[in-house]
Amino acid sequence: MPTSPNEILCTAARLGCTKDAKDALAMGANPMTAGSWPLQLATENGHFEIVALLLPLSDTLHDCSAALQQAASRGYLDIVKLLLPVSNPKVNDSIALARAASGNHMEIAKLLLPVSDPSAKNSWALYTAARRGHLEMAKLLLPLSSPKAGKSWALRVAAENGHLEMVKLLLPVSDPKTCSSWALQIAAQRGHLEIVKLLLPGSDVAAVLAIPDFVTSSACDLLVSCLSLPDARQFVTTHSSLDLPRTRAMLASDRLRRKRTAVLPGKRRNRM
Repeated sequence: MPTSPNEILCTAARLGCTKDAKDALAMGANPMTAGSWPLQLATENGHFEIVALLLPLSDTLHDCSAALQQAASRGYLDIVKLLLPVSNPKVNDSIALARAASGNHMEIAKLLLPVSDPSAKNSWALYTAARRGHLEMAKLLLPLSSPKAGKSWALRVAAENGHLEMVKLLLPVSDPKTCSSWALQIAAQRGHLEIVKLLLPGSDVAAVLAIPDFVTSSACDLLVSCLSLPDARQFVTTHSSLDLPRTRAMLASDRLRRKRTAVLPGKRRNRM
């Protein structure tokens, strides 16, 4: 059980006990202890009244900026509004905006965007939105971000996690060939068929198929089955020892279709 005024204040801040917090302050508790830790606890747990109580007594830049990051991460809009005037939202590469984007807290992101740097840390905020699949958030951030930053890592992580609509949004403004077309490679490895089809025209397929570990994986079969029939046929011929059931089934189906198409005119002539 907390006994010192500082301990009582921290416990009250964590649990949201405004009366106990006031009593602790009256007993001489220091709200700036351990980097304004009581303020951090109150913010982390969404206790608006205690944040308002401690704010004038805390470090009004460094510690409040840290609290802002917590509030943005957890989606506490009212606390963000309270902290923002005395915080620096650009600190730590605008991490508050990135955390709001990661949590899909749209109203907080809208509030922070004009006073943050969305292009900081290779457009980290856009990356976090893409990773989570938060499409509307990505649309908000995209005009002020650099989607090709970090070797188009926003596109790559969207492809990796199977976010098709996100890939559609980012693809026209990204470089799918970066990192040996890693976006295409990872999409195939994760089995994201529609994303593979989407990425294929703008990617360096040869670079992906030149990766030894990839060629011997099931992902290779998925990728090759998405190629044009002539390209798929050539690959199977060149790599006859590979196990490519999906691709071979596709080619067999095409051969059967062409055979049926060739036979049909003759049948019609016989009937006449």
